[in-house]
Amino acid sequence: VKPEHVINNGIIESTFPSLNKAERTIDILGVGSLIPLKNYSLFIELISEIKIKFPLIKSVIVGDGEQFKLLQNEVSDSI
Repeated sequence: VKPEHVINNGIIESTFPSLNKAERTIDILGVGSLIPLKNYSLFIELISEIKIKFPLIKSVIVGDGEQFKLLQNEVSDSI
């Protein structure tokens, strides 16, 4: 059986504009509802560990929720 159509795998880079050429201001981004289910406390703990080996790493959490103040305090304590 011969296929009637062939869909090529891959991306033709020239069809997309150049991206990510400038310096990035954020290395790791966490986005979501700041609720216990999302476990952003672990995210903060992991970033603290990563900063030991990569002290210039920049990380941001974007979101709102019941744990906003708690997470804000955790970030302050980890600095």
